[in-house]
Amino acid sequence: MLVLAPGGRDAAVAAAILREAGIVATVCRDLPALVRGLDQAGAAVLTEEALARADLRDLAGWTLAQPPWSDFPFVVLTRRGGGSERNPEATRLAGVLGNVAFLERPFHPTILASAVRSALAARRRQHQARDALAAETTAAERLRFALRAGRLGSWEFDGRTGEFRASEACKAVFGRAPGDCFGYPDLLAAIHPDDLERMQDAVATALSEGGDYDIEYRTVWPDGSAHWAEVRGRAFRDETGRILMAGVSLDTTARRAAEAELRRHRGQLEEQVAERTRELEAANRRLRAAAEERDQVEAALLQAQKMEAVGQLTGGLAHDFNNLLQAVLASLDLIHRRAADPAQVEKLAAAGGEAARRGARLTAQLLAFSRKQKMDLTPVAAGELVEGMRDLLARSLGPGVALRLEVDRGAGLALADATQLELAVLNLAINARDAMPGGGTLTVAVRVVELGLAADLPVGRYVAVSVSDTGDGMAPEVVARAFEPFFTTKGVGKGTGLGLSQVYGIARQSGGTARIESVPGHGTTVRILLPAVGSEAARTLARQPENAMTGGSPVTAATSAGALVLVVDDDPDVRRALVGWLDALGYRVAEAADGRAGLAALERLAPDAMLVDFAMPGLTGAEVAVAARRLRPGLPIVLATGYAAAAELGVDAPAGLPMLRKPFRIQELAEVLAQALTRS
Repeated sequence: MLVLAPGGRDAAVAAAILREAGIVATVCRDLPALVRGLDQAGAAVLTEEALARADLRDLAGWTLAQPPWSDFPFVVLTRRGGGSERNPEATRLAGVLGNVAFLERPFHPTILASAVRSALAARRRQHQARDALAAETTAAERLRFALRAGRLGSWEFDGRTGEFRASEACKAVFGRAPGDCFGYPDLLAAIHPDDLERMQDAVATALSEGGDYDIEYRTVWPDGSAHWAEVRGRAFRDETGRILMAGVSLDTTARRAAEAELRRHRGQLEEQVAERTRELEAANRRLRAAAEERDQVEAALLQAQKMEAVGQLTGGLAHDFNNLLQAVLASLDLIHRRAADPAQVEKLAAAGGEAARRGARLTAQLLAFSRKQKMDLTPVAAGELVEGMRDLLARSLGPGVALRLEVDRGAGLALADATQLELAVLNLAINARDAMPGGGTLTVAVRVVELGLAADLPVGRYVAVSVSDTGDGMAPEVVARAFEPFFTTKGVGKGTGLGLSQVYGIARQSGGTARIESVPGHGTTVRILLPAVGSEAARTLARQPENAMTGGSPVTAATSAGALVLVVDDDPDVRRALVGWLDALGYRVAEAADGRAGLAALERLAPDAMLVDFAMPGLTGAEVAVAARRLRPGLPIVLATGYAAAAELGVDAPAGLPMLRKPFRIQELAEVLAQALTRS
């Protein structure tokens, strides 16, 4: 609401009255300001004095330029009313302003508020009419666009008079030019005779029932050509009660032709698909047959590879163990021949014992490869271990190979068996030395690495111990088999082929892995990855490497001489040897050939201790131990096994039982048995 009252306090008073009534009022300082604000205002309040001597041409021009829907309302405050008799000026103002209401002063404030509200309501109705007109115009334009875009012709039909009106697009559907006369008789004449009755029935039904009209029929154009038309509409009553029909029409000739062509192509396609399906089925049968044949060939190849590996393994084992057995048998034969010479007997016994220990080391290598060797896993400072091996490595490499150590002091601790790790590094160093017959450089590095997702290791932090040489490297096919047991590229008598397989077994049993990187002509790197242990508490537990294998102290008599020991072992040779050892140690000995016989002897003889083999037919050693403890709680029991762990037999041994791992020496038996009897 605009207010123009330049005299006195009229503007302020009028604005205050309107604001009090909840009407937003804006005071204009002069007439030009009022004219500029009219486009955004809903009405205007002016005093007669503000217009009396003013130039009203701009205001008159604005009112005359209003669009048809607009008739801006003015409220003029006058002292002489709005009649021409009392106020001739009112006539002039009405001609300039158009929609004006005169309000004579003085007046009550509610009169002014009421007049302004009426003016604003009239302006709102004008805006609503504007919006409705715009919407109608937009809808009509959209309809025209839709009809043009869809190539639709519009039509109207008066069912009572028979008057038919068609647009130019509708005439075109029936083959007529825009200027042609096209009434209802012309429409009926344009319909194919065979479809005419159906069309007329549909029109009659729509007119009588007031429903939809939807039909498609053939048409005949003036040139005699046949076409198709789709016509849709609806019957309705207008405001006078007349029944009318209105709708649209569309030429569907092209669509009909396309559908016919599509049906023809579909039939051809279906036949082609059927033929192609038959061909694919035949091809699939051939592929399945080929796949089955390939699977059979692959299975045969895999079996051949397995047999080759087994043959290689058994051949290597036979070769090495035959050598060991030859040494043992030769020593025993010479002892038999020279029994009268104690010095010679002692030397020959030592030689035979050394051969047996070599067999034990070979077995340990095999167990390491199969990851079944007993590992003492503790936090190990791998960097310190490698630095502690500097002299040993240098002596093993000889003067022709330069040794370099690259140790990351921040690598921390690795979970490993220190002795086995030292053995693995030494094995790798010797292999690297043999790969550099003309000399070179060997580098042993220790660093920490972060591994992402890998097939053979969990994501996490690892300590990498790598041994690199500058030798000739390995071909890819050699790298692929390097970790296989007994696989070697060295000449006969120069290697067993167990070194790298043992390294791999040690790494896997430690929770890590071993990897080889090699390029022919550029050397080889073997990297052992061990799980990292990051805490300081674990660092204090790190084991220092043990560089020497200590022999046993001299065998002494048992501290519990005279105790009765029950030996249970299914192998008669082993049982006989154990009985002899225990007798030599001063024990009384009873023996049983299996677990059930052992339990029967336990109840009958009441021994002081039991020495039980772990792997036996029938009852295992663990099962015998459990049953014996039920019969004699607290009975000292020692288990002896050639397996790395009880889990290998799928049986849990009772907790806390001492275990001897075959092959063991008499001194180990004496110590373990004495400790078991002492604890009891």
